Amino acid sequence: MSAWRKFAACTTLLLWASVSQAEIHYVRVDGGDQLQCDGRSDISLASAGTSRDCAWSHPFIALPPGGPA
Repeated sequence: MSAWRKFAACTTLLLWASVSQAEIHYVRVDGGDQLQCDGRSDISLASAGTSRDCAWSHPFIALPPGGPA
């Protein structure tokens, strides 16, 4: 295998690996905090009932300023 093909194969694998680990999180005005919701569903806190499947109320829950993400 040529050096170019090896480079292309490695680059493709790295891009695929980085994309496959991405997660989508939802933020809504009527969402909840990190204790109430997991942010993985586009559902309001009121509609979720007793489930944690609802959106967060603010993006700082996922990406706090000055803190760990």
